[in-house]
Amino acid sequence: MAAKRAPRKRPAPQKDATRNGHGRPTRIKPAVPNGQSEEASLPCVSAEEIVSVKRQWLSQGRFPLGAFWLLDGNKGTGKSSIAASVAAAVTGGPPLPGGRRRIWGNVIWCAGEEDLADVRGKLLAAGANLGRVFFPGRGRGGEVQSMIAIPQQEELLEATLRRTGAKLMVLDTLSCFAGSADLNQEQPARTVTSPLTRIAQETGALIFGLRHPRKTPVANPLDRGMGNPAIGAAARGVLTTGKDPDSGRSVLGLLTTNLGRPAATIVFSLVDSGGFPLVQWGPEIALPADRIEFGVVDEGVELQRIDAKVLLQKRIGGAWVAAADVLLEARRNGISQDALDRARWKLGVRSRRVGKLGSDGHWEYGPPADGWPAGE
Repeated sequence: MAAKRAPRKRPAPQKDATRNGHGRPTRIKPAVPNGQSEEASLPCVSAEEIVSVKRQWLSQGRFPLGAFWLLDGNKGTGKSSIAASVAAAVTGGPPLPGGRRRIWGNVIWCAGEEDLADVRGKLLAAGANLGRVFFPGRGRGGEVQSMIAIPQQEELLEATLRRTGAKLMVLDTLSCFAGSADLNQEQPARTVTSPLTRIAQETGALIFGLRHPRKTPVANPLDRGMGNPAIGAAARGVLTTGKDPDSGRSVLGLLTTNLGRPAATIVFSLVDSGGFPLVQWGPEIALPADRIEFGVVDEGVELQRIDAKVLLQKRIGGAWVAAADVLLEARRNGISQDALDRARWKLGVRSRRVGKLGSDGHWEYGPPADGWPAGE
């Protein structure tokens, strides 16, 4: 009878240091470099430890301190004259609308296109204290001694603001001080906006960049200014000059801001003061900034608006009519809905809903509450 073989023993499995008893991977702590804690991490601060600082405004909801701000507008619409009014308010001159008269600090004015004598004339007309306004990189005769390039001179610009006690830095225009950065490209544009945002926050100064418009039309009003849309997105607020489409008056409006409630659009005019333009502020009006006419109104658009006014008065008269019928007739006559809406707003045409919501209801247009304007 053959002897029984002894059962073969399987070798014990080797213990895997990377797995626990349940077969799951085990977290292995890396070696800790000398001089560091067992678990290195980023420094943190709690929200409770952050000191709350009340923001100061030169003009409530319109011109803040401690922020990077933009002003877009066509040439000749008063951008630098508005900047001169802001400089006057900072140096103890006439306050801005809604502001109070006091000396906030000094001004750094970076002039990239305009002659310094013209800038001086606008500042003088606005009532600025000329002894508190400085032109960096310029000699006594106004000659350029040092070119300013924001990406390469971030620390130098900050040191200049601190040394002069400036609470306003005007960049006229922003593109003149971008150095070699291509402002039409997002990442290069951020090499300009990021330093300006940081300097504004850390010095408490208003960094006020002026921009010309793009050469090609855009749908979004925020993208009208020259350069990549990232520039407008980086700014804490974007102002625009232009025309009230209904009255033709010059206006200043705030297109966007993330610093609370924006100020209303305000009317202004440019008057002669010793041979230089001076901003005279008018009333605030209920005009959304995105309705401001940025450039010259096309002749065809203006004719459409005139035709829209005539159509509304003729079609409505003294009765209420279906809005859909009015819109249909406008389209047949080559009048856009935008032109029709602007004409309705201008004339004070009333609207009301008749019937229930849904397919059973419809809108109607009626005559203005105070009657049709004379001459319309």
